Amino acid sequence: MSASNKSTEKKIIYCLNVTLSCTEDGSIGERELGLTWVPETIAELQDEVQDQFNIPVFDQKLTFGPTTLSSKESIQSYSLRSGDSITVEYTTEADVAVVLETITFLQKTLTFLESVEPQLHLFPISPELKASLQTEIDSVQLDEFSNAYSSANSPKRQIANALLCIKAGGLNLLQRLHSAILRLPFKVMPLQVQLLEIGMCRMMWTLSPHTETEAVVLEELKLDNVVQSLCRVTLVPKATISPPRNPYTEWMGDIQLKVVNMLIAASAGCLTWPSSWQDAKSSLTDIDPTPENNATRGESVNLKYSAALQISMLCASRNSLTTQYLQINELLEQFLSEADANEIHTYEVELGYVQERYIPYLRVAYMPFHAKKTVLACGSDPRYRNLQMMCIEAHVLFLQVILIGEQERKKMMDQGLMDYILCLPSVLPAGSRAQKRAKDLVAMLGKEMHLQPPSLISMARARLATTHFGLDRVLKAPVQELLSEVY
Repeated sequence: MSASNKSTEKKIIYCLNVTLSCTEDGSIGERELGLTWVPETIAELQDEVQDQFNIPVFDQKLTFGPTTLSSKESIQSYSLRSGDSITVEYTTEADVAVVLETITFLQKTLTFLESVEPQLHLFPISPELKASLQTEIDSVQLDEFSNAYSSANSPKRQIANALLCIKAGGLNLLQRLHSAILRLPFKVMPLQVQLLEIGMCRMMWTLSPHTETEAVVLEELKLDNVVQSLCRVTLVPKATISPPRNPYTEWMGDIQLKVVNMLIAASAGCLTWPSSWQDAKSSLTDIDPTPENNATRGESVNLKYSAALQISMLCASRNSLTTQYLQINELLEQFLSEADANEIHTYEVELGYVQERYIPYLRVAYMPFHAKKTVLACGSDPRYRNLQMMCIEAHVLFLQVILIGEQERKKMMDQGLMDYILCLPSVLPAGSRAQKRAKDLVAMLGKEMHLQPPSLISMARARLATTHFGLDRVLKAPVQELLSEVY
């Protein structure tokens, strides 16, 4: 090192010996945390741990001897001096640099798009603006960032990356960028803008399919924007993008359902997504839609199925719906009229899906028909009622699919939910397609296992769920209490 370099190099003036203890794999390492300045708070110390060791602040537990350090306290309050030793417990490291690059990219893209938005409403778009869009909007880069949240080394790292991105403002930037693009007419936008919207769909999806992130994403996600994308992204135009990737041809197919799948698939956190789902074929932007390389039927059906479940869960959970939601009617109707539970189950077995929770799906199947809080049940437009029935049918289909598996049937029994499966045919509207599916499901279960009739208490709860209270309430409250409110 030259003398000039030595003279400009900042000296370490505060150093801690750090024991890094990973709770995920049990590994322990010794590192030095060297600073060119003296931190005043534990929060500042945590920021340095994140920057130097790639451990997100929210995943850190700092201890000094027997004392757990609070981020709200000062360094001085713990008498923590240079040369002391601390322990940092954590679950997994995150790709901090990639997350910060993601946020920088989103902010830069948003700033640029807002600066040229007035010009994008003037047609035809000038050659100069097209050239700027080509340079400044990089959907390929966005896809590469998305990979850090969907194909990292381990599921724990995926979660760490997603949580760090959300907590650092990445989801908020995605929302703002999505809103800005939705103000533009999709079909006449240059290719770079169209691909950016599709890339954001994928990015939002990759942040959501984890139990740890679902609540935050659902709370902050602008669901009406989700539906607007569903209704307007109807095709990918003919073009070849640079750098070279698969050519995008005019391909109507399942684009609408795939887009909404990217946005809200697994938002209920009910599936453990296998590594195979992170394969290139799972992403709209990585599928080559040319006729000679089109997706297989299994992939197509699986995408439709996942989207149908999530769309219906989304609709069922809303206390208000815009008319855009009613445009989903036709999409759900078409899929459900053709859906075959055995075909879907076979493909999910190949992918290695593991079911974690059943209540969210059973909850929709038991959606109250006259609940005041459910717009599907009380909307004046008859299409709301049709959409409600299709939402219910989609979730009865889900129950058909999972209960083909022996292990899933055992889990349902162990969780005390089998009675509510058996009660479905008696509580769903007579003659409806949902009721027919429920009857087929019970008949299948009768062939595969020895079933006892549901108890009278379960039958009463099932009836009260669909007529008044919904499933969550009837599973928790005493039947006498429920009945006293009804009669």
